[in-house]
Amino acid sequence: MDLNAEDFAAEKLTQARLPGAADSQQPPDAVSLIFNSFNNRKTFSCPRTKTDFVTGTGTGDLSPEDIGIIAAMGDSLATGTGLWPHTDIEFRGAAFPIGGDATIDGLVTVPNILHEFNDKLAGVSHGMGTRNQLPAHQLNVAEGGATSSSMPEQARELVRRMKALREVDADQEWAMVIITIGTEEICTQCEPPDYDSLLEALLILSKGIRKAFVVLLGPIHVSSSYQQQANLLKYATSYDFFKEWANAFKQFRLRIVSFSEFNCDGRISTTFGLLALPMLTITSRYPYSLFIANRPLLNRKGHMYATKWLWNRLITGPTYNLSLAVLSEDAYYCPAMGCPYFRTAENRHYCRLLRHIDVIGNDEDLTLEGGPKTRRSRKNLYVTAAIVIVIAFCTVISIGSLLYQMSKQVLLFTFHPLFSNVSILPFQNNVAFSYVLYSKEGKMNEGGTEKVIKRKVSCKNSS
Repeated sequence: MDLNAEDFAAEKLTQARLPGAADSQQPPDAVSLIFNSFNNRKTFSCPRTKTDFVTGTGTGDLSPEDIGIIAAMGDSLATGTGLWPHTDIEFRGAAFPIGGDATIDGLVTVPNILHEFNDKLAGVSHGMGTRNQLPAHQLNVAEGGATSSSMPEQARELVRRMKALREVDADQEWAMVIITIGTEEICTQCEPPDYDSLLEALLILSKGIRKAFVVLLGPIHVSSSYQQQANLLKYATSYDFFKEWANAFKQFRLRIVSFSEFNCDGRISTTFGLLALPMLTITSRYPYSLFIANRPLLNRKGHMYATKWLWNRLITGPTYNLSLAVLSEDAYYCPAMGCPYFRTAENRHYCRLLRHIDVIGNDEDLTLEGGPKTRRSRKNLYVTAAIVIVIAFCTVISIGSLLYQMSKQVLLFTFHPLFSNVSILPFQNNVAFSYVLYSKEGKMNEGGTEKVIKRKVSCKNSS
């Protein structure tokens, strides 16, 4: 990508590093490198992993190829307000969380990137218009000026639309739901988030969508490359409100893990995941160039930067460091082969890979959350191994007993009528032994069988 003159130029891009990709059993501080990246369709060469590895069984092994549905909730960032120059038209087809107009060659959005992994992606927004003006199968239920208090209503509308989908089976496909909230709310109302309403919205989504990966984005944090800790929006509101938003988002993950409504039969649901990011962080040498004039909304360039930051954050996890990356020239990352999944809390410290050829039987327990787990099929392997060991043991005992009994038997010699002498195996001197001589009469008895005469002979070898 050509370097914009207004942006900070780095001498050399540093490879993004993330834990757990090189070796899934390394400690949390272990690192690996992401070597593959892309800037457009021509340079897109991300390897497909779904054909080789088991993916999509939970939020711990969810890959970009597994996402079949994209949806959006929230405020004007998701509606695309102001993206069409000098108007307040909602350009939903260009909004970074949900827009699907053009391709990554002309418009880089999260859905357009996902489309390169799955060309049957559903729910994408196209064109301009309000929520009710565009078709219901476009799963963008965001509304301009929405606050955290209105999220339950949007969640119910999204669930209704998803259940009405006809182009895909919503119960079988993974849905990525991106929620942008707080940017307008924190600037216009200067209030902390409605925690209970946000939690209610998440409950509605967890009950209404069978497979959902929710990305909750807080207010945008736009700063200068020179002073990345200074948020431009702080001039419009108090710093304490940003702290309250950040603290609220940090509690969501813990609350969802412990909240029984999110659990299934006493276990944490593996098909509902939440990634709560307190701020949508964007840096630039000239950060004001990312805003629509006199409004706390991102312009087209700002949406492109937001896409890049969010995508790379999803792929690399919390190790994605803007102090080492320049958004204007940084590329879009491909998933690492060591961990080809979205980086979530379930695989941050342990990323488990399971190949299709390693799966035996149809009763696999492929839950990948919470660290290393054994598959149920191993029970069958253990039983089979035990049976083989028992059979082998019994066989050895039987053969050994047979050989032992045979070694104790007396030597038997059968004399043919044609021979008059008997050959006796040599023995050591002064060893007494007994043996049985068998001779056969040349005549047959009345039963038609040969009559056998047995004589016991004792002898002693003398010198």
